[in-house]
Order: sequence, then structure tokens, then C-alpha cells
Amino acid sequence: LYKNGDFTNAAVILFGKEPIRFFPQVRVRLSVFNTDKTGGELLYDKVFEGNLFNSIRQITDFFDLAYGVSSSFNSDSWKRTDKLAFPRLAIREAILNAFIHRDYSSFSSRIAINIYPDKLQISSYGSLPKGVSIKSLSEDHLSIPVNPTLAHIFFLRNWIELIGIGTVKMISQCKDLGFKAPVWSQKDNTVHVTFPDVKVPFNYNEGISEGIS
Repeated sequence: LYKNGDFTNAAVILFGKEPIRFFPQVRVRLSVFNTDKTGGELLYDKVFEGNLFNSIRQITDFFDLAYGVSSSFNSDSWKRTDKLAFPRLAIREAILNAFIHRDYSSFSSRIAINIYPDKLQISSYGSLPKGVSIKSLSEDHLSIPVNPTLAHIFFLRNWIELIGIGTVKMISQCKDLGFKAPVWSQKDNTVHVTFPDVKVPFNYNEGISEGIS
């Protein structure tokens, strides 16, 4: 991250205080829609402009607060059963993949996280790495990060494993929690991952409380 007496671009993107001064493409936009994209009203809309570590923490905080944990009591036990109301690790993995594989050479590129009444979709500008196909994402495959320096730092910080099983674990966790498996697609140099039944987590009429911010 530090070469020839100066910080590298990766250092600024990962740890910089104001990375958008140099790299506007680090922005991540999270939007919640009351219908599909043709609807005119946004229930929530926020742009994250910090470094990658700050953004991933703030975005995961949003999901924790918005979805949280559902609790229930069994009729034959006094103990409460807590269950995640969303596939937390799978969504985190999808966002990290978007960070690591996006095409940072394009200043207009950004990551979009869109939540609809019937699905969650995470979109990142940039194609899949060579040797990786949509089909292979649901199987064990080689880890071929588009931005290896970013991937290595996330690995050192224990955010990813770098052994090519992240997408397989996403599928497994969704199934274990009773959610449908995520679906990947690629169009116009953009990779999308869709969680079919991760829905808008609050009442449409009320919107989301300012506490989420």
C-alpha cells in the first residue's frame, strides 16, 4: 500500500479519509423502493462516500437495524428462539465481492444496492474475472479477484477467505435460514446478484425511521 515514498491508489480507497476527492467511483448508493424502479417514490436513499472499510460497516449496520432478528417462543419451552430476519453473511459477502471485483478504472462506475418489495439486488460495474462464469459461482471455483491488492487486505482483516467458496457459502446460508438462493446475472459490463425474497423491511406508508441514519 506504500511504494516509492507515496501511498498507492488502493491505500486511498481502503483507508483514505476522503477518497471521493480522488476516486468518485468509490460511492455506493443504497435505495429502498416502494415499487419497482418505475415508481416515483423512494422510501430511503443514501450515498456512502467513505473508504471501503467505513462503507461496509455502515451498510451492514443499516441491514442490522432495518431487518434485525426475529424472536419466538416455543409452546413447550420458556426459552426464546432468535433467528436472523435476513441472510446477513450472504449479503455481506455479496457487497464485499462488489468492492473487490468492480472496475475502478471507470470514474462513472458505482455500486448500487436496491431493495424492492420482492427482492434485494446488488449491482457492480465490471465483468466477471476471466475463468469465472455465472454457472461456476454456484460451485467451488478458483479465487480470481479483479483487484488483488484490495482482496488481500480484506483477507488480512478477516473479511474474506480468498479460496473461492464465498458464493457457495452465500447459497448455503440462504438455504439454511429458509431463504431462496441468490441469483447472479451479467449485463452491459455490470454484475448483479439478486436475493429473491429479501424484501423491504418496514411499512411502506411509514417509511424508515431517522434512527437508521
